[in-house]
Amino acid sequence: MRLAKVKRIVNRSIVGAIISVVIHGTSFANLPIVAEDLDVEVITSIDFNPASISADANGNLYFGNYDATPNGKIKKLVISTGVVTDFGGTIDDPDAVIVDKNGDVGVVGSILVGGVIGSCGGGCRIGRLSEISANGATTQTLHEGSCIGNPSAMAFDSLGRLLIVSVTDSAI
Repeated sequence: MRLAKVKRIVNRSIVGAIISVVIHGTSFANLPIVAEDLDVEVITSIDFNPASISADANGNLYFGNYDATPNGKIKKLVISTGVVTDFGGTIDDPDAVIVDKNGDVGVVGSILVGGVIGSCGGGCRIGRLSEISANGATTQTLHEGSCIGNPSAMAFDSLGRLLIVSVTDSAI
């Protein structure tokens, strides 16, 4: 596997940064149209295949790990040092990650992880939603069942509801 690169794209006229993962030259996140006044900076190279990305309040990045089945771990990139480490306990198929910044589902700052844990026949998948504490010390199961299928992406809506995209069920 070739190394993926984590890049920061900064618009000099806007305070803050837009974070992107580029894998094999393909953008992994939805990015604005690139304008002439944008700078691109490589933060670090990573040696795994990221499946999703989410940032905490400190700007640290958490990655779902596409290659980590069945006993995988998500990855954490500390922005200030560029160091990437395994984070939290072992989780089956930890593809989808999102930081629960407001405590809408779990504890404020915890990392929610979605993955598939089995099959119920006919292409149906049994998914699991896990929560890793903000310090990575504890991992617990929040939900398990076929209703969440194989989570590939997650987001919170304006009401704080967790939306889960299931790649095998073509459902939200």
